[in-house]
Amino acid sequence: MAAVESGSIQGSADALTLTQSAATKRIQGLERRLGQDLRSRGRTGAQPTELGRTLYPLAKRALSALADVGQAAQQHGSTSARILRLSASLTTGEFLVPGWLGAFRPVHPDVHAQLEIVNSSAVAQRVAERQARIGFVEGRDEPERFEKLTVARDQLLVVVAADHRWARRRSIDPKELTTERYLTRERLSGTRAVAEGALTGVGVTLTATLEAASIQSLKRAITLGSPSSRR
Repeated sequence: MAAVESGSIQGSADALTLTQSAATKRIQGLERRLGQDLRSRGRTGAQPTELGRTLYPLAKRALSALADVGQAAQQHGSTSARILRLSASLTTGEFLVPGWLGAFRPVHPDVHAQLEIVNSSAVAQRVAERQARIGFVEGRDEPERFEKLTVARDQLLVVVAADHRWARRRSIDPKELTTERYLTRERLSGTRAVAEGALTGVGVTLTATLEAASIQSLKRAITLGSPSSRR
């Protein structure tokens, strides 16, 4: 291409920052592969043969396509660099992280956040395996192996249906909890661990009658008359 466009081997060598002999060897190597000449010598210098003129536009399109491949790969790399993968526990991911992301988006509009919501132990695993850059969990236990930062504090309350006999009370004695059915989150939930740890500290152990990873499932069950603990 450079030889055709410059009109000479020397011109192609200059365009490609090669010596004239190196440019000549490249064309000769291509001619050997094709088994035909790509240039002919005349009084005005080396000119492309009919084959050379035929291959020139095809070669130009091929090199243009290769350039497009490189550009696409570069753009993909730039896009991937702007993806922020996050993992959050169920409670944090449903109630807190969406608001934080809403405030984050105007500050960093070029960053595309991807949020995965799983239980607390799975969050730690995702971060450890580098499937997530940042993880959000709730609980009192300090996660090991990670850099950590407390970003919010919350309070756990006993929740009952609106028509339950405890509904109008501001507080209840922990031992009274043993008189009602106990609905709670799944065993690996950080919220459940905090609640049961606090109850154990005052000598109360509850046996769950329903365990659910879904906040909505618990809310629905509570409206049917059973107390629970939630944020």
